[in-house]
Amino acid sequence: MSHKEIDRLMVIEQCDNRTIRQSVAARQLGISPRHLRRLLKRYRTEGAAGLVHRRRGQVANNHSGWRVPNINELRSIVELQCYHPAINLTIFPNTPIYYYWSSSPYAASNYTAWSVSFGSGYADDVSKAVSRFVRLVRGL
Repeated sequence: MSHKEIDRLMVIEQCDNRTIRQSVAARQLGISPRHLRRLLKRYRTEGAAGLVHRRRGQVANNHSGWRVPNINELRSIVELQCYHPAINLTIFPNTPIYYYWSSSPYAASNYTAWSVSFGSGYADDVSKAVSRFVRLVRGL
């Protein structure tokens, strides 16, 4: 349990033992009295485990696997027949012609990583301190 959940548990236990009133407990927790009653009901049926956030361990918004692509994935969408932009605008419309980060580190230095320009199509290593665009991918 998180510290917030432990604090919540102590207030819910006091409320369940009738040491404090439900209205006071709701104010202490910053929730509505109705929400407090729902938490009390879960506490009484499931114990302390009922107060743990229901989304714990789940990926937010039912989306999974968003990540920065590696250099090979990023280079695979470069359109070598095109220049400024070096990307298929039918598939990737409105792509700014700037450099984009890959998740691949540059082997010669811990301080650099690979990036790809969708202006020229070139891949280059650059300091991780430099600002670049990010294109996310989902999956594997």
